[in-house]
Amino acid sequence: MINHQRSFVSPLFLLILSWVVLPFPVCAVEDTIVAVVNDDVITLKDYEDYVTSNYHQLQMEGLPASQVQELVDDMKTNGIRRLIEEKLILDKANALGIKIDEAAVNQQIDSMKTRYKSDQEFLDALLADGNTLTDLRSKVRDKIKMKYLINDEIRAKIYVNPQEVTEYYNQHPEYFQKPESRQLESIFIAQQDDKNAAKEKAENIYASVKDLLSQGNDFASLAQKYSEATSIGLIKKGQFLPDIEATVFQLQPKEISPLIETANGYYIFQVKEKFPMEVSSLEEVKKNIYDEIFQIKFQKNFRDWVDELKAKAYIEIKNDSNDI
Repeated sequence: MINHQRSFVSPLFLLILSWVVLPFPVCAVEDTIVAVVNDDVITLKDYEDYVTSNYHQLQMEGLPASQVQELVDDMKTNGIRRLIEEKLILDKANALGIKIDEAAVNQQIDSMKTRYKSDQEFLDALLADGNTLTDLRSKVRDKIKMKYLINDEIRAKIYVNPQEVTEYYNQHPEYFQKPESRQLESIFIAQQDDKNAAKEKAENIYASVKDLLSQGNDFASLAQKYSEATSIGLIKKGQFLPDIEATVFQLQPKEISPLIETANGYYIFQVKEKFPMEVSSLEEVKKNIYDEIFQIKFQKNFRDWVDELKAKAYIEIKNDSNDI
């Protein structure tokens, strides 16, 4: 289903975006082996570093705290499996002799530096987390290498037929409905410490507005004179305060609302234009549909590809790893 409000994080996000390691509780024995992959081992420290580094990166990406926590919880549960997959992908990239231009590494690191006030602050943050710039460059290089491999092995081989887009559109008309909406002009009078005074002020302005409108004045010009906030503008049904929606969606063009009290102040609305519910045309949404179908195919192909890598590898997960 296409959801334009969704913030999608693909499995690759967890494979290609972990750069900086944060401190982790030191109560565990860090060199404990939790898994064996071919001739390599994954230690408890590898696992801890993976979780904490991804946590740091998720925060740097500016995702909502609730989403960061959800993804970190997933990494705590599935971190070893993801580490195994990452190691297999990197081994595949190395076996194919994939080389990374150092300019790409520099570009990624320079992008990270912009989040700090100075280069020194950036380096201090690395050192505080037990890392060096050399460590970071190695991690960045490996992540870019894996990304290149995945692009070549999976993304470049995915094709979305235009007919698939049309069929998706025809089969899911409910996904492309535009809700009923209104273009509003508004006057806002802020709430004050003295609520009685604020209410009296709002009522006086409301009376003046009604009188001036009856004399032929334009509501927009009155809003410039009286309003203490910018105009609300376009609102879609379902995205505003229910009490206000119940009022403004009953108004006709040029009609003004009663004085509406909210927690922050008082509103007067005028409807400029009404827009009925409609369905977006295929032309309007075909790129979104293409992206959705592409992502569905990518997820499946990626999973199949990784499962094939696993089938060809020796993998042993230690029994007590489930308790991490």
